[in-house]
Amino acid sequence: MIARLGKIKKRTLAFFLAVPLLAITSVTTASCPVCDGTGTLDVSEGMDKVKIMEYDTWEWRITRDACGLFILYYWDIDIRLVNEGEEDVEGWVKHTLYDITRDDKPVIDEQYRPVSLSGSSVVTESYTVVFGTGVDAYGKTGVEIEIMEGDIPDPTCDGTGRVPSNVWIFADGLKSSLEEAIRDEATYSPPQVIDWEDYYFFDE
Repeated sequence: MIARLGKIKKRTLAFFLAVPLLAITSVTTASCPVCDGTGTLDVSEGMDKVKIMEYDTWEWRITRDACGLFILYYWDIDIRLVNEGEEDVEGWVKHTLYDITRDDKPVIDEQYRPVSLSGSSVVTESYTVVFGTGVDAYGKTGVEIEIMEGDIPDPTCDGTGRVPSNVWIFADGLKSSLEEAIRDEATYSPPQVIDWEDYYFFDE
């Protein structure tokens, strides 16, 4: 009888200790071990090895639609990229049109272009990017170019960089497996933007 009561007390004690512990660890958070607290994961493998060696840009034309609702800016781009890694890579380059007359460089439009490089190679490309906006700022804009490394919100923490403490142990133990699974399933795509090349037929 005494032994049975001892077992009941141990179970009761364990219950009353476990429930508050689970409750506490469900509301407290810790840095996500999968993304190291950044909230993002790189899913374009190898794009972090791609660098811009140099680029030149020229604004050579603007086109207005018949009603003046938007203006197209035509920029010629010459760019040289290097893949410092040994593996072939595919990814995206981001072009940002900004106002050069203001110190904070407000963004006017963004456009993306796919790139593909063989391992340990240098690629030189020339192309035209068309930006669109309702801002009439001909001669007052500039273009910046950057490599998109393929960051997406980490689904483990929903992009917050934090996970409940009771999830942290699970995520930390399976970090490598979770990273591999996410990269296998996820493909980086740039944000949806208007393809202003569809409006080539408008002219001044």
